[in-house]
Amino acid sequence: MIKKRLISLDYIKLFSAAIIVFHHYQQETGAVFNGINFYGGVFLFGYIVELFFIVSGFLTANNVEKTEKQDFKNFIIRKIIRFIPMYWLSLVVIAILDIVNIIVFGEMLNSPDGIGIWKTVNNLFLSFRGGLVYYEKSLGYNNPVWYICVLILCYSIFYFFVWLSKKKNQNYTYFFFFISVFAYWCYKHDFVVPLTDSYAYRGYCSFFLGTVLHCIYTNVLKNQKLSKHIFVFSIIALIGIGIIAKFKYSFFFDDSYSIMLFVIYPIIIFSGLYLDTNIVTKELKINSSLSFEVLIWHEVLLLVLLTLDKFIPSFLSNYNSYLLMFVFTVIVFLFSWFMCKVENIINNIVHKKIKKLEIIED
Repeated sequence: MIKKRLISLDYIKLFSAAIIVFHHYQQETGAVFNGINFYGGVFLFGYIVELFFIVSGFLTANNVEKTEKQDFKNFIIRKIIRFIPMYWLSLVVIAILDIVNIIVFGEMLNSPDGIGIWKTVNNLFLSFRGGLVYYEKSLGYNNPVWYICVLILCYSIFYFFVWLSKKKNQNYTYFFFFISVFAYWCYKHDFVVPLTDSYAYRGYCSFFLGTVLHCIYTNVLKNQKLSKHIFVFSIIALIGIGIIAKFKYSFFFDDSYSIMLFVIYPIIIFSGLYLDTNIVTKELKINSSLSFEVLIWHEVLLLVLLTLDKFIPSFLSNYNSYLLMFVFTVIVFLFSWFMCKVENIINNIVHKKIKKLEIIED
């Protein structure tokens, strides 16, 4: 177990969150750039969510000792109540935006295939992705939150195999390695089994890859001399990949998903951990909840932007601007920082209520 706060992983999540905002900005607005495109470019930046899963898996494995001391009810409820309040609040805002668009423009901005009872129920309970239910037409009302739907399933599987490993006196890393490899195979071959879908496979593969990377780091790469060599090699590799992407030698990227998942992301994780050990200080600490708030609220703010553009057609004459995208991203981060404060207030109230009802133990 790594006892110090891993500040570099907070920055990696923040960086990933910014890329996700760029990706969805282009996807939702239809913006196209002459340079790097975060939607429809050489790299499939939609797969940046996998980096979130890897970091989550790494940190969850790092806290395995705490997991072993909790029963499943306490473990999973604490995870869920971390997500639900702000997510439900985002759904309320999205519903208001949709109502405004129906009244004024006669159409729904966020749900072109409409609102249904079954769809709404599964959005409320974070079961619209991950294979728990089947709904052919739609994604979620706040679609980027599919990450949380699958993450809760990952936590549940993690807890089960930690419990099983302890009972059978086996190393849980072997189980997690198998899950990651099997999920990768299923995703690449469109293999369908009950209670899974392509989103679940993506989450399982990357989350449990994160637990395996934690094992590799704590057992091998904590050696400072070896870690330094890995760091230098990683920087050279990232520069080489960047040059290839810059000059659009896309034929090198024959499988962007696999390259990002098994090459680029482990390099980023191990490089960040090296910096954490040798350079990063406590003064650089940031709010670890900020990236979560960005994930929750950027889609909502995009819908606000598109609604304003419908009310005022000349409000934005051209979305094809890096400057506009960066300004929008800054607004998203500032709003998300404010929502971190709101989240703390709401979560404190929720925790007090839950403890009063004796749903979870201290």
